[in-house]
Order: sequence, then structure tokens, then C-alpha cells
Amino acid sequence: MGHKTIVGTILCGVVATLLMPASVSAQPVQDRVSGTEKGSLLIFPKVEVRWDTGGYLLQDTFISLTNDYPGYVDVQMYFVMGDPEEDTDRFHPGWNCEGREYWSDVKIRLTPNQPTYWSALTGLGYPGPAVSPWTVLDPGTPPGRDDPDFPGERYLRGYIIAFACDAVSGVEIEWDHLAGNGTIVNYQHGYAWEYNAWAFQSGALGVTGDGVLNLNGDEYAPCFEYLLMNFQAVGSAAYSAEGVMQVISDTDLTLLTLGIDLRQNHDGIICTKADFLVWNQWEAQFSGAHRCVCVWDQQLLGLYDSPNTS
Repeated sequence: MGHKTIVGTILCGVVATLLMPASVSAQPVQDRVSGTEKGSLLIFPKVEVRWDTGGYLLQDTFISLTNDYPGYVDVQMYFVMGDPEEDTDRFHPGWNCEGREYWSDVKIRLTPNQPTYWSALTGLGYPGPAVSPWTVLDPGTPPGRDDPDFPGERYLRGYIIAFACDAVSGVEIEWDHLAGNGTIVNYQHGYAWEYNAWAFQSGALGVTGDGVLNLNGDEYAPCFEYLLMNFQAVGSAAYSAEGVMQVISDTDLTLLTLGIDLRQNHDGIICTKADFLVWNQWEAQFSGAHRCVCVWDQQLLGLYDSPNTS
């Protein structure tokens, strides 16, 4: 089966506030991507596993995927490395690799009305067959790469693209009965949080099966042009309570630009400039913060360049 090209407009994203110390259609076509509806194509924008430098697991991500139709469906998935290649303690592949794989091609079959889940670390879950472990993207001992922002920790992170496909040819099909979510469990600090996968329903003209997944409203629902979110200011103590230990906030922002070439011989990566406009609680506007996003980017807002008021 041929590999795919994803064509979209601007951004999917997920944000977490960190507190530190056959053709089937069962519903009207959505006019844009949704985090609450079912779809034929799902994107999980944040999958991350963390270890300490001794290889002890600090964090895992659990992926849940559900087919709510009373019929079998095959789901083609790509597990994709989010970070660029790096040559430090050893070579680490990344999205800018030339002639080296930075993604893993995974296919599973869901039975009628089947929910399933698996650990990104091991690929094991229940029910159904195991999938590739996340470490297939950067195998080695110890796994992952050093985190420059958190010395003593290693990570392996990226995203998953999943879409309903024909069992024989492997081409995309209309099947607006897929839903999913990602659950990130941090064993080191004792917290967990969950997000819904972005779901793209089949579009107005239907799925073409030509290997190009167009997120333009014709083949699949279009993506957003803007990502709007609320967050606590970096360093805010708003979640603290008098007489108890102070809680300081930062926000982890993950951005995914949807112009992705997953062919064996791809044409390279397109980088996108992200511009940020920020309004505080007094409606004062801050601008001038920019970031170059090459397909996928994850960073704490506390490590971004500061915006200005000009």
C-alpha cells in the first residue's frame, strides 16, 4: 500500500496547564474538525513517553480508539516523530531525516462496536492485537533523547494520524464512526490528564481514495485557521490557597500544522510561522510573540519569547 500525504490549512493543537511543586454515514457532515464528534480520520496531536536517564519510566501515554458501528473496519495509523533529528549521545531520527524513517506504519482491525486501547510505551492493550511500541521511532538503550529543558529526563514524543481504510487496497474510506482520546499519565508527579482526538468527518464530495487526504471540506472536514484558548499567565499563583503550599502555573502548548508528506520519498518539511496574540484579564493586548513550527512543536509557554505591547 502507498503512503499518504496529509493536506490541510493551519493548526490542530492541544494545551495542558501544568501545576508545578464500507461507506457508512450516520450523521450530518460537520463543517469543520471537531473534538467532540466522531469522524473518518483522527489525529492524536500529543503522544509522549518520558524516562529518567537510568531508563526508569516517568510518563506514558494511553491511546483509546473506538468503532461504534456494527461492522468491521480497518484503521491505518502512522506513529510520527515530532522532533527533528539529533546526533548527541547517539543518532536520533526526526522529521527532517533524509532517507531514514521517522514514522511507523501501523494497521489494525476493529470489530463491530469495539473499543480498544494501548500503551504507547509497550504497544500492549486490550482487546485486540498489539501495535508497535512508541520506541520503534527511536530505539536504543536508554530509549529516547535528553530533554534540554529538564536535565535528568529523556523523552520520545510526536503524534498519531489514524483513518478508516479499505481492508484490501488500503485506501481511505468514509466511516464517520471513529472516536478516540489520549490519556497522559505522569508517574513521577502523580497526575494524569486526557484530551479528545481531533475528528475529521468525510466531506461534501466524499473520500476519493487517491492517497492524498485533503482536509479542505470536500474530502474531509477542514481544520481551523486559528487556535483559541484560555490559560493562566506563566508564574501565576491563582490556584494557590491561603495557608497551603503555593501552586505556580505554566502551560504546555502543542501545535501540529497539517501539511504532512508520509510517502517513502517525501518532498521535505514545510515550516509555518505561528503568530500569537494575547489578551490579559483587563483586555490589554500583547503581540510580537512568534514561533517557527515545522509540522509539530511542543513547549512550555514559560520558555517562549515574551510578547510586547507594541
